[in-house]
Amino acid sequence: MRRAGSRYTRSRWLAPRGRKSALAAAAAAIAALAAVGAVIGLASDGDTPAGASAAVTDCPVTTPTQAFAPPVPYPDEPAGGFEGRWFGGAGLWTALPLNGMRWGEILSNKTFWWSAQFDARAEPNPAIVVTARRLDAPGSAAGQAPATHAFVPRLAGAAMLVGLDIPQYGCWQLRAEYRGHSLEYVVEVGPR
Repeated sequence: MRRAGSRYTRSRWLAPRGRKSALAAAAAAIAALAAVGAVIGLASDGDTPAGASAAVTDCPVTTPTQAFAPPVPYPDEPAGGFEGRWFGGAGLWTALPLNGMRWGEILSNKTFWWSAQFDARAEPNPAIVVTARRLDAPGSAAGQAPATHAFVPRLAGAAMLVGLDIPQYGCWQLRAEYRGHSLEYVVEVGPR
């Protein structure tokens, strides 16, 4: 709006001036577009993330039925947030809950793996490879590279840590390979 005797053609409040104001306006526009995109992605299946399938049924999750005692200095049972039992062998093992691994509605998760051959100081980015194969429909996923390590003092040292992005809800078989050893278990991903 032009006011009589004013040098402004529009109100100062409507026309941002200067670089900071222009950046703020651009950031607001980008945030608005992102919000619209998120609504469109969720609108396709209600509360289910875009690309995810319906609730998981009858997934034969792996339960750690046989006791495994890892080599010294590792404790006989997992602790410190890893409730359940050890599963695997001295070459490669993990911790599984007694009733099996269920990620719920989380499509990205961290997986922890141990090996008597792993030394975090000598190998800060372990040569472990984790893949996932869907059992109830076509689908696959690969762990994030490079792998890293996590120090877990209650578990006597370091674990190999691999992030995994599962593209859809379903029944998934995870497979880890490290220095000639392999280990698999089945996880349920999605609402019940």
